[in-house]
Amino acid sequence: MDMNYLVNKDPPWANINYIILIIGFPKECQVITSNDITIHGPGLSQVLIGVQTWFTVDTSHGGSSNIQVAIFTPTNEELIPSTLLTLAGFRADWTPTEVGTYIVHVTLHGNPIPASPFYAKCYDPKEVIVIPPTSDGVVLKPTKFRGKWQ
Repeated sequence: MDMNYLVNKDPPWANINYIILIIGFPKECQVITSNDITIHGPGLSQVLIGVQTWFTVDTSHGGSSNIQVAIFTPTNEELIPSTLLTLAGFRADWTPTEVGTYIVHVTLHGNPIPASPFYAKCYDPKEVIVIPPTSDGVVLKPTKFRGKWQ
C-alpha cells in the first residue's frame, strides 16, 4: 500500500506540526480557474426593456456548480435570473424592467471571472425619437442618424 505523508504548520507562525496521513495519493484531479471560463450572449451588452435576454457561461473545462450570477438594476436592486445547465454550459436568463445600466456579476468560487462585472445597457425603443426626421431614410434600408438618449 502506497502511503504519503504531509507535514503542515498551522498556523505558519506557530510551532505546532500536524502530520496528515494520505492513503492512495497522488491522485489526478481537474483544476478549473476563472481564466478557464468564457461567457457570451446578448444579455451582457445592449438589451431591450421587457424583453427576456440571456448569456451562457462556458464550463466545458469543469463543473458549473460553483458559478454565481448577480444582476443589479440601474436603481441597485438585485434581479435574480433563472438559471439552467445546458450542453453549452451554465445559462442565465433575465428580463430588464427599467431603462439604464445593469451590472452583471459572474463569479467562480466567489472570484470574478475575467471581464466581470459586465455592464448591460437597457433601452426602450418606444422612447427613441429622431428629431428632426431624416429625409435620407428609405423604408427597410439601414440609415445613419445622430440622437440623444440615456
